[in-house]
Amino acid sequence: MESILDIENNININNNNYNINIDNKNKNFIKEINSTFKDLKNYCKNDSLLYIFYRLIQADYNFYQQCLGIFEGIVGIHFKSFILIPRGSFATKTGLKSTIDLDLDFILPREFVKPEDLNSTLDFPLLLIEINQIISKTATNKQITIKSINKNITRSLKYVFTVEGIEVSVDLFPKLVSIEGKLVCPSHFKDETGNRYWEYSNFISEIEKPQFKNFK
Repeated sequence: MESILDIENNININNNNYNINIDNKNKNFIKEINSTFKDLKNYCKNDSLLYIFYRLIQADYNFYQQCLGIFEGIVGIHFKSFILIPRGSFATKTGLKSTIDLDLDFILPREFVKPEDLNSTLDFPLLLIEINQIISKTATNKQITIKSINKNITRSLKYVFTVEGIEVSVDLFPKLVSIEGKLVCPSHFKDETGNRYWEYSNFISEIEKPQFKNFK
């Protein structure tokens, strides 16, 4: 019986198409794998093929971790004592090739902005516009570029981050730190007037349900 190692030795990866050449009975089961589970039942006829399928569609987290370090250096030019925390599929390492982005919480230092200085969540988009202008002015070179793709700014900032010709999407979620040490940002939820609630969560816990409060 063919081992997993034998199958792995027959893998060819070209661009974003993942071709598997498997000898004998397995060769007709997989011809091309893209970053989707659409035809999973056709590709995965046994445990070995399922394993290879999973390995091929997973994103290269070593590369994205390096991109995080570079992006952190860019942000550090303009901000002191900030923190970037991976979130979403980037944090859980469940993202797929060509679909993953750098999904990050951007913890802003209190010396830059304090939540108690904002009158309401309506001020938050104005703060994001200011942050976007700061980051977008970063000097780049041929190897590293960053481009803002923000249109309607409400709760997050979006960028295309290019590292040596490879484009990486960045989704940045700025959060403020309250005087009690809570993370503060606008919620998805709105009150009866259409204004967003402030969302408060513990800095050290991502699984605790946030508390919702109206703005002052």
